[in-house]
Amino acid sequence: MRFWAIALVLLGIGAVVSGQDVPNLKEDTRLQAQLTIREPLIPLRDLVLRIREATGAPLAVAPEIADDKVCVLVADKPAYEVLTRVAELLRCQWQWGVDGTT
Repeated sequence: MRFWAIALVLLGIGAVVSGQDVPNLKEDTRLQAQLTIREPLIPLRDLVLRIREATGAPLAVAPEIADDKVCVLVADKPAYEVLTRVAELLRCQWQWGVDGTT
């Protein structure tokens, strides 16, 4: 698995592509939703889908890393913090999507 070589894609909310500034996930009101997630080993695709469904934020993950697994054990934490911590753990950044719809 490529836990450390992850490049996540957060379409419509994320970090740097084409010289754009890194957006602050905390500024998206949808990502203020409090989450409790207890998943000792969850594919990144499933985690992002779960957060997308809980918040309504248009999140996605790059297909080449979607099957990589992470451990997430959080209680009553804002979604933006969960997303930020996962990216930090995996040494990656959230990015603007190229299609502009998610």
